[in-house]
Amino acid sequence: MRHALALVFTLLTVHSALADTKPNFIVVFCDDLGYADIGPFGSKTHDTPVLDRMAREGMRLTDFYSTCSVCTPSRSSLMTGCYPGRVNMHVDEKNLCVLFPAARKGLNPSEVTVAEVLKTRGYATMAIGKWHLGDHPDFMPTNQGFDHYFGIPYSNDMNRKNVPLPLVRDLKVLASGIQKDTTITQQYTREAVKFIRANKSRPFFLYLPHTAVHLPLVPAKRFRASHETVSTATGSTRSTGRWASCSRHSRNAESTVRRWSCSPPTTVPLGPARAATCRCEAEGTDRRGRHAGAVRGPLARENSRRNQQ
Repeated sequence: MRHALALVFTLLTVHSALADTKPNFIVVFCDDLGYADIGPFGSKTHDTPVLDRMAREGMRLTDFYSTCSVCTPSRSSLMTGCYPGRVNMHVDEKNLCVLFPAARKGLNPSEVTVAEVLKTRGYATMAIGKWHLGDHPDFMPTNQGFDHYFGIPYSNDMNRKNVPLPLVRDLKVLASGIQKDTTITQQYTREAVKFIRANKSRPFFLYLPHTAVHLPLVPAKRFRASHETVSTATGSTRSTGRWASCSRHSRNAESTVRRWSCSPPTTVPLGPARAATCRCEAEGTDRRGRHAGAVRGPLARENSRRNQQ
């Protein structure tokens, strides 16, 4: 069956191949970035030199699939290796296709995440970015195998008057109403570099689900151009260069595995039609030209040890 690569399977496969050590893992998951929106997959618009290098020196997987075209379901698969329907993350309690602020459900803490698997093996773990698997404390990253968390609990278009979009560290709200913060990508990057440096002497797992390029588009000033999507995409991909460079100086840098992919944008409008699409994808059926139970997206992976051979 052609379906999304289970992250757990991928990491354990690499671990088996590098059995003499514990490789570091860095997993980047951009939001709403299409298959051909980066250089290695055909973009002539977005400047992505770091990703170009990752694909050139590592691997470019052209047949990678996400289990859904929207946020919550695709992230649940990434964390658990399961189809969204199997972990009840394909719809929310109102039968909508993603979780909304103050949702009454989230990823069940009894589910085993890749962070929990790696943590039992002595890894330092951190999630930085958009979580979107439940904003109740029981569902947040620090209760799902991550030692620390820094980011937003759901999409940046979900700022509500009665529930302003918060920026959170672990379970503490640092700021609210940040849906148009132009520094969010830079903040994520600084946190990623800080985490890598703090754990340079031990194996680590960094999960970095960028807010960009989900609407609203808020590119940093240095990346602003005539087209906001281009500017935002360029900013999020350029940040990869900073943490990638830092990771090359960490413990077992020669065996660090860097994995960069995205949640492809949906072509179905909001409302019942999109919810139906999410259910179809979760159930493994075919709809609107999609492959059964999946949506194709880009995946670049770089393994430093392989590059040196």
